[in-house]
Amino acid sequence: MSNSFNNNKMVVFANQKGGVGKTALCVLFANFLVSRDRQVTVIDADIQKSIQTIRNNDKRQYGEDAMSYFVQAYDVTKGQEAVGKLVDAANQVDGYVLFDTPGNLTNDGMIPILEAADYIITPYQYETSTISSTGVFLQTIRKLREADPKVHAKTIFIPNRIKKGSGTRDEWDFWAATDNLFGGFGHVTPVIRDGIAIQRYNTVASTDQQAKIVNAAFEDILDEIEKDE
Repeated sequence: MSNSFNNNKMVVFANQKGGVGKTALCVLFANFLVSRDRQVTVIDADIQKSIQTIRNNDKRQYGEDAMSYFVQAYDVTKGQEAVGKLVDAANQVDGYVLFDTPGNLTNDGMIPILEAADYIITPYQYETSTISSTGVFLQTIRKLREADPKVHAKTIFIPNRIKKGSGTRDEWDFWAATDNLFGGFGHVTPVIRDGIAIQRYNTVASTDQQAKIVNAAFEDILDEIEKDE
């Protein structure tokens, strides 16, 4: 599944629905991988450039020496050729390359990223608009895969920002049915609970409280990726 050069793994965080925690999970997964002695590079391809902004603040607060992985912002609106050169360079990087992407997958600049991706990590929540939007996202990936044989990524779904103790019995049944549905298109991780700690992330390291919330899902993802080696 992974690229042959230097055991390179291209991991893209993507969904067409905003507000599902894609950017936070990208950073927290980078921090997790570093804590597991994996080499990591983060490409901030989202329009808002939130990760690059956080990294700049972290450099001012903690100093350059505290940065344990590289963050690069890139504008995917530059088009396929320019983004293709970025992807070619990213393919030569040792270890994990994580892409945080914009919600609009129809942007031409997204095609080289999706072609190169070994894994697409898709957060979702148990509410109708998110599930519907995630379904549209899956249809887009399916059509892209049918039209472009270079698209080969395995999809990993994360039920994210799930409030502890929430839901009725009928809702729990609906949530289980949702997980089963998405499980037909890829791998579904354990849920990540909602918590204020998750919103206070940085690009230096995760706190013990953050790790407690995300590590079950992230360990599951790491196992899913590295079993394919």
